[in-house]
Amino acid sequence: MEKKVFVAVVLSVTALFTGGCATGGAPMFTTEIPDYSSLFPPVSNDYTVYKPGRPASEDEALSVIRSSMGYAIIRGQKPYDIYADKYSAVFKIQWTEHSTTYETTPTYGGFFWGWDYIPTYSNTTQTYHQSEQKNDSLTIQFRDITGMYFYKNSLVMMHPGGASDISAANPGSLKTLADAIYTLALKNGARVEEPLFNSQTLTAKQCELLKIEAGEMVTAVFSGSEADAAGLKAGDVILNMDEVKSAKGFNNFFAAKKYLKILRWSMKGSVIKYKHVRISMKEGK
Repeated sequence: MEKKVFVAVVLSVTALFTGGCATGGAPMFTTEIPDYSSLFPPVSNDYTVYKPGRPASEDEALSVIRSSMGYAIIRGQKPYDIYADKYSAVFKIQWTEHSTTYETTPTYGGFFWGWDYIPTYSNTTQTYHQSEQKNDSLTIQFRDITGMYFYKNSLVMMHPGGASDISAANPGSLKTLADAIYTLALKNGARVEEPLFNSQTLTAKQCELLKIEAGEMVTAVFSGSEADAAGLKAGDVILNMDEVKSAKGFNNFFAAKKYLKILRWSMKGSVIKYKHVRISMKEGK
């Protein structure tokens, strides 16, 4: 059982926000429409990139992971056992689920009122309480980690099958655990990239409201990422994502001295305001 998250677009580049990102000082346009803001994808500012800390030895990293049993939270439960070696870590959790069921037994009867028979009905309800012990585990294969970031109080690790997360109340402890996992990922040959943002393709109706033919809305920008430094914001609509895909990735796209064409919009009541913005990044080294 693994938590699914939006797929983060990943690249290794140096970000540069172009001076005068609003092309030609483009004015803010407005148009009157009903309040359809709820029809657009929700945006979030709760994503933060993971920045590697002090490199640890393999033994130090394993010790940190094993000792996280005192504070780590896996799917809402504290692990009762953690197995870790230089290749993987397994967090075992256990909990009890309680349920209540009801069984109703009808009773039929009646009585005579003079010569008339009056039927009656009643029922008896029996309540049953059950408890069932559940077991589950989270396995992390260090070599499979492709990206790491923080979402609220959770460390999220991306891998080919999706993403897995570990939570902790103390951000410092979570960062120490992330450093340990990152150390072992590198030692196993993993290429851990830095995520930039999450996005979602707009529907035809959403594009119609924004008066565009097609677009991809940025639903979250990772705080501290190169996209954040470049000036990309949650809610921005990328108008030329097809060019990025045709170039087979951001590195090739920006190497060709191209820039993202952004529609930046806001809605208040029945008024939608928008302007066009350019965002450029340097070619990754």
